[in-house]
Amino acid sequence: MLLNTAKYKVAILDLGSNTSKLLVANRSEGEKVEAIFQKSLPCRILLDLNDHLSEPSLDRIIKTVSKLHFEAVRFNPARFFIVGTEALRNAKNSAVVRQKIFEKTGLRLKILTGKEEATGIAFGISSDPKLKNVDEFHAFDLGGGSMEIIEFSKSNLRITESLPLGAVTLTNQFISNPKLSLNEEETSSISQYISQCLKENITRENPCEILIGTGGSVVYLRKLHEFCNPLVSDGTAHAFTFKKSFIEDITKTICSLNILERGKAFHFLPEDRLDIIPSALITILEIMNFMEIDELTHSFHNLRFGIAANPEIMD
Repeated sequence: MLLNTAKYKVAILDLGSNTSKLLVANRSEGEKVEAIFQKSLPCRILLDLNDHLSEPSLDRIIKTVSKLHFEAVRFNPARFFIVGTEALRNAKNSAVVRQKIFEKTGLRLKILTGKEEATGIAFGISSDPKLKNVDEFHAFDLGGGSMEIIEFSKSNLRITESLPLGAVTLTNQFISNPKLSLNEEETSSISQYISQCLKENITRENPCEILIGTGGSVVYLRKLHEFCNPLVSDGTAHAFTFKKSFIEDITKTICSLNILERGKAFHFLPEDRLDIIPSALITILEIMNFMEIDELTHSFHNLRFGIAANPEIMD
């Protein structure tokens, strides 16, 4: 079967550090990807002090994988991929996860390197029809464990870096009690750490003309924008953009609230986002500062879309 020339279904299950996500899509000639079904389930992957997954964490992962696998097989995909990212990269007993997933589903988990993850994200963004006329961009994917940074120019990947700047990672590292509002010291510490990490690890080859953000935190930033601006329509052929001024204002508001107040003020934020959303928003602002840009473009086309568009990166 010539999978690269005929339309066929592909399923990608992404075990992120905070959420596990499924995409079932049609892939056709020209690397076009049409989403058929998507689903996300909360599944925060926590490591102990020895960087091992505990038995409860393992059980939670396997239960989540089983649920999403059950959803996917209903569509009879021609190819099925399951990938892990930052948390599983760091887990010293990741081989146990691989074995349990294989026993349960018959699928072989591929734990992506940071470079592989960033490359897949770049392919995903490039598959977004709302960005089809954009051939040069900088981008980031903000996950729970890491943040991938990309510079893309005329089909060439100039930068693909994965940094430990995920929302869960930063929350665990800097926020003493995530149920409380953030104090100035915590906010400043997170900002300074991100800024320093970016300066030490990222060298831009070109000025940032367009900055694209993907990942769950950017999705919820978009939901926050829609909630605060209900009369603004995004149902156009153009990509959705945020002004930096809005992100600054909503970050101040979110950080000033404790977790119960956040839940009441923004009822659509799920429980597994309420504690990490302050760190996520601070991170988004810091990368905008680093890139010296006042506008952020959002794309839903992420790692899963990149694998669907270019399944050969899994070989």
